[in-house]
Amino acid sequence: MESIISLAQCGLFLPKYNSSVLEVVKRSYTVRRARKEEVASLLNIEKASWKNLALTEAQVLRRINNHSTGQWVCEVDGMVVGVMYTQVIGSIDYLLQPNVNFNNQEDLHGLSKGNIVQLLGVAVLPEYAHLQIGLALRDF
Repeated sequence: MESIISLAQCGLFLPKYNSSVLEVVKRSYTVRRARKEEVASLLNIEKASWKNLALTEAQVLRRINNHSTGQWVCEVDGMVVGVMYTQVIGSIDYLLQPNVNFNNQEDLHGLSKGNIVQLLGVAVLPEYAHLQIGLALRDF
């Protein structure tokens, strides 16, 4: 996994894997882990993407604090233009509890050991949508 992260930080991605050939494609953006000091940029992306449904500062910070290795940003020319939030949960049954909703689902991370990666959200500044960053983040 670390080698894939290192490639993405250089803008190199693995679009296809063939047992005999490993193809690497250079893209105009890079992917790396999100940092707490980028909250203002992440909130800007949220508001531009989701308007009234945008995450609050507290929610973004909670996601980064709860699972820092599962929050990813995309940069173009040194500017954060996209974000992907994930968490690890022990069972999908946690998501079906009546008290779990959009506003508190990130509290499920780490309740028990698990191997299910839940995609919490992907957002990209609209002016960068043509680069298909959301798809690249999800595939990453």
